[in-house]
Amino acid sequence: MAKLAHELRLPFVELALPQLAAHPREYQDELVAALNDLAVADSTVTMFEYCVTRLVWSYLQDAADPSRRSRLGKGSLRDVRPLVTTLLATLAVAGGGDQTSTGHAFDAALRRLYGDAERSDNPRRRSWQQTLDEGWAALDALEPKAKQALIEAMVVSVLDDGTVTPSEAELLRAACALMHVPLPALLG
Repeated sequence: MAKLAHELRLPFVELALPQLAAHPREYQDELVAALNDLAVADSTVTMFEYCVTRLVWSYLQDAADPSRRSRLGKGSLRDVRPLVTTLLATLAVAGGGDQTSTGHAFDAALRRLYGDAERSDNPRRRSWQQTLDEGWAALDALEPKAKQALIEAMVVSVLDDGTVTPSEAELLRAACALMHVPLPALLG
């Protein structure tokens, strides 16, 4: 996998997921634990490490309980705005640009979704990983139109500078999988 192009690593992992789901549950649990241990072994978690661990975990959960992926949510974007703000900010930073271009991508996505670019003045008390981990269930519970609007806002952020970085693609791919929505055509 080290020789695989950066942008192909997560799709390559996705190809292996059905095979992993065929293994006994104990093996799956050990695999997820090993992936998590590897991700934090150097005391930092890269975007790829975060996305691959969450993607594998989610796929195996869905394989064990297929009804998870077909539940219709009723949640509102208004109710998860702080969480969505963290997701969009993380995605904008994943673009790898300077502070100005990152801010522009973030503001464009917020305006697309909420009609404004109002940022929270509350200091973050948790890392982006902790915030997202605690919030994926709420994002998955959004009503379908809200999920679509959120994915569209994420695409606005990704395309703001005209390029799609591997980290942006990884987070968008993982978010779509965790929210049980199709991947936008720009990555498919």
